[in-house]
Amino acid sequence: SYLHESAEGRKPVWAIIQACGSGRYDDDHMNPQPPGRPPTAAEMRALTYLALVRGAQGLIWYSMGVPGYAGTQDYRLPQDAPELWGAMGEVNLQLRWLTPMLLEGTREALPAMEGLELARWQYAGAEYVIAVNTTDRGRVTPLTLFSPKTSVQVLFEDRALEADGDGAIQDSFAP
Repeated sequence: SYLHESAEGRKPVWAIIQACGSGRYDDDHMNPQPPGRPPTAAEMRALTYLALVRGAQGLIWYSMGVPGYAGTQDYRLPQDAPELWGAMGEVNLQLRWLTPMLLEGTREALPAMEGLELARWQYAGAEYVIAVNTTDRGRVTPLTLFSPKTSVQVLFEDRALEADGDGAIQDSFAP
């Protein structure tokens, strides 16, 4: 990406993930609908994993709290967007589990596939693939794995996918 090229490997690239909406500054009724709404839990999760797929070496979420001013109200993420707050906790637990792979594994960007962005990590004799649907529609997508396996564990979802003899699997991705 442009940021990685600009840093020339001299500095880490961090992603700043949105956790509030600009609408708080324009709407004293705190309308949860567009324009200016905070991301949904699914959007925040996608933004987080997309940053990792694209090579982010650190993550920051903004903003847990935004003070109000004349005509607006304070924004406090736990109270004003409890579903988003809960999802952030869940994603942070996932990232904590993935930390050794993310920090010590070898990352390889994979070619994008019609709205699906992917990266693979090799770590401790295992392969990890992160796939992110960047569209606003659900999709069912076939993926070909690099080393044929009979079964692939889907982390954090308590399910496995069966591969054919060529290592091809098919999975569905929510918007």
